[in-house]
Amino acid sequence: MPVPQSNAIASYNRAARVVYEIESWNKELSIQDRNTKYTKLIQSPFLFFRGTNHLYWMDFSRDWRLARFGNAGTRTWIVGDAHVENFGTFHNVHGDVTYGLNDFDDSIIADYQYDVWRLAASMVLASTENQFSKKDQKDLVYAFAESYLKTLFKQKPITHFTTKNTYGVLKDFLKRVEKKNSRQKMLSKWTVVQDNERRFNVSTERLDPVSPKEKQEVTTAMEGYGETLTGQLTYNKQYFEIKDIARRLLAGTGSLGSVRYYVLIEGEDETQSDDHILDIKAQSRPTPYYFLSTKEQEDYDRGFKNDLYAHTTAYQTLTPHADNHLGWITLSSGNYSVRERSPFKDTLPTTKLTKKSAFMEMQEQWGRILASSHSRASESLGFSLSEKVAALTGKKSTGFQGLVWETGYEYANRVEADWRFFKQWYETA
Repeated sequence: MPVPQSNAIASYNRAARVVYEIESWNKELSIQDRNTKYTKLIQSPFLFFRGTNHLYWMDFSRDWRLARFGNAGTRTWIVGDAHVENFGTFHNVHGDVTYGLNDFDDSIIADYQYDVWRLAASMVLASTENQFSKKDQKDLVYAFAESYLKTLFKQKPITHFTTKNTYGVLKDFLKRVEKKNSRQKMLSKWTVVQDNERRFNVSTERLDPVSPKEKQEVTTAMEGYGETLTGQLTYNKQYFEIKDIARRLLAGTGSLGSVRYYVLIEGEDETQSDDHILDIKAQSRPTPYYFLSTKEQEDYDRGFKNDLYAHTTAYQTLTPHADNHLGWITLSSGNYSVRERSPFKDTLPTTKLTKKSAFMEMQEQWGRILASSHSRASESLGFSLSEKVAALTGKKSTGFQGLVWETGYEYANRVEADWRFFKQWYETA
């Protein structure tokens, strides 16, 4: 029988484990990139949570509580890194400004509850920053879980969330994004026109010039990119003519330090006003892969010829009709996803959700979006997640809501403790 540990010893062991896991996970980054990332992680528990998805999977993979409302039949495409700032605005293939999931680097086929629990934890952390009470936080998470189930049990999942089917603070946000953003404004932010030619503005801290060798390699790789296009766009040399390439810096939190390029292409015609920016980002195995069972890993390896194919499949399935430019390339340094940088890219700042009513509106709509995505994903895999979950819950939300609150609140508290451990270590190292 194991000897019980004192709280002090348990805390010490957890602190050492947290530091070890973060150091191991980021060991491939340069010292400069690692310091930049760590400096960001210690700013707040929520930023720490965003940048340490591997800790979440280390703690919750194969958690016994998954069996309460899940089983082998409730495995579908999930985001894998669900949190409130992995939702945002973009334009879909129809030109509508829409709001939805926007990060699929860690997407994988696994139990749907991993997304639900992680999103709930992020809600607790974000509402803690806004100084909500524990009672209010419980109300918010319960509302999210109820909205998720109600949406899941509907016959038809919603495909696009626009001003036509959103409400409250989200609808207002979409209106502002549509009004204040445009392709021209995006190009003005990232590029300059010199001698009647548009180029990236590499004088900003977020862009760096690429070496001639890098430029040549990316340009050559782009010639095969057309074969990987997954949307309705047909590849042609004029549209995809490369005008400039730059290295994108300081993007993201979990992916901070990953190699990333912006590629400026011609677009529909030769004018300067309709150029497009492609976001080319290094991709590797999704984080959850390393924490799933051997069988689940074997299913992934057997089902996908490469990680890029899995990434684009998840993207298309969870957010359909979002980007006609979706595809991939391979460079000597690894595999890279390709997507368009939307002129309407924006994130609703949770720091402004200081009123419970406003936060509640978002909770409900985050639940609708996630459930719709999971439902569509299950249909693409040939089954109905709605039917599977209904059989487990009896279409009653009370027990489900309680578990989502339990796991979300529990993990938010663990994140805050881990953040303090890591912050102390980094500041005294």
